Amino acid sequence: MKKLILLFTFWSVLFCCPVYAQNSYDAAINPKLKDIYEIVNTPIYEKNYLVIDYAIEVLKKDLGSIDCYFALSGLKNIKIDEKNLINKYTDLKNKYFSDIDNLDDDFAEKVVLISIWGSGIDAQTDEDAENTVNRIIDILTKNLESSKDRKKAAIINLMLTHDKNKTMFYVEKFLKNFSDHPAVPFINLWKYKVDKKESASYINEVNEWIKKYGELYTPLGWKYKVDGYFDLANHYIEIKEYDKSKDMIKKIINESKDYLIGELALTYEGFINGTVEITIGEGTDL
Repeated sequence: MKKLILLFTFWSVLFCCPVYAQNSYDAAINPKLKDIYEIVNTPIYEKNYLVIDYAIEVLKKDLGSIDCYFALSGLKNIKIDEKNLINKYTDLKNKYFSDIDNLDDDFAEKVVLISIWGSGIDAQTDEDAENTVNRIIDILTKNLESSKDRKKAAIINLMLTHDKNKTMFYVEKFLKNFSDHPAVPFINLWKYKVDKKESASYINEVNEWIKKYGELYTPLGWKYKVDGYFDLANHYIEIKEYDKSKDMIKKIINESKDYLIGELALTYEGFINGTVEITIGEGTDL
């Protein structure tokens, strides 16, 4: 039996809100986000570099839209050792890195640059990686404090929820300061995951969330409840209730043919069929 460790990343935390949500599949889909999702979830790594341009394009269109966080989330799943992507990252770095501390200008490009930089693309050692993360946190916190643009500040705050030492601090800060932001419901879903203390309580919170938001559509075309099912599926794996996890995965497959694709689909299909054993691990931060 093949054994895989799933590393939780923030891609599974997809943000939306009833105020901004679409109530039909066709109206919801953002083609650029679909492209990003397909690229990062299929083993066609030579296309990874396109995610950079797509993410910048989404950010430039409307910083207040939910699409922005979907785009940035996709960046956390790119293959950073692919040649075309390294070249694209290097071009971006040569153009914007000298002024990376100032996010008032060229915000979209710099935020995308920071996202890839934070993945460890330049790091040669663990110490290099840690220093990079600390530098990024410093840049983001200073800009969060000084930003006069509320949309930019919201994006920066969302990025800081990846700070492994202060995740809950920045989650609570976001919920307090940006209570009207389209990310709020899914920030709450993320909060349940980070702050879960007791299994039954966590499962109940997610199920209540599904009841409240489940029938709305994300910009990727599936309903919010699919993300709730995904969180529950992984939690059931954590607590070794595998049959319940498989039931959740089947619900995902029935609800959306596009949610589990590429390697992700093969992993969970193998789990259902008994050919893959899944263990939940902890993902990287920033």
